[in-house]
Amino acid sequence: MKTRKTLTAMFMVVASVIATAGTADASPAVADKAGLVYFTTLVTQPSYKLQYADEWNKIGTLYAGSNYFKCWKVGTRMRAFNRSSAIWLLTDDDTGNANVWVPDVNLDDYGFANDTTLLNEC
Repeated sequence: MKTRKTLTAMFMVVASVIATAGTADASPAVADKAGLVYFTTLVTQPSYKLQYADEWNKIGTLYAGSNYFKCWKVGTRMRAFNRSSAIWLLTDDDTGNANVWVPDVNLDDYGFANDTTLLNEC
């Protein structure tokens, strides 16, 4: 009888794990506990002190791939990947600079379409 109770308990745990895994959010953007939202950037790009794409304003580099973002703000209009946008995202770059800006035109399609919905305005 003890074996039957143990097997029943094990089955319930496995069923619970499977049910939980099936309800996971399939969204590519995930917010962590600090309120950061991760998006995929398509290219390695310069980061800026302010939301302006002037040479004097460049401060570091944000590498292509999965990166977290804190909020968004309107800045100068940028163009890339047949897109145009004046939305800039606040992040920490990959060269040690905190609270720097990158344009959203370099996000993948999902990020570009949803950044201002999933992030707060700064």
